[in-house]
Amino acid sequence: MVTIKSFSVLLILQMFFVACSGNNSHSNQTTINEGEIKAIEIPIEGMSCMSCVATVKKSLSGMEGVKEVNVSLKDKKSNGKVRP
Repeated sequence: MVTIKSFSVLLILQMFFVACSGNNSHSNQTTINEGEIKAIEIPIEGMSCMSCVATVKKSLSGMEGVKEVNVSLKDKKSNGKVRP
């Protein structure tokens, strides 16, 4: 179970970096009026409980440039604001 969570977190982080770089057609990026801060949305699969949500949110929040993170188990996505 721990290996699956670790793999899931790594996959999510990879998707996050791809979304931030603008090379992913699956992400929804919008530049907002706060300098270089961008709003992003990332689809996330594999979450099954609130512990998964907390793990994903903590992992993404600890990344450099991340200003805000919201993770939804129901919608199976994460959205937030980043400064690339």
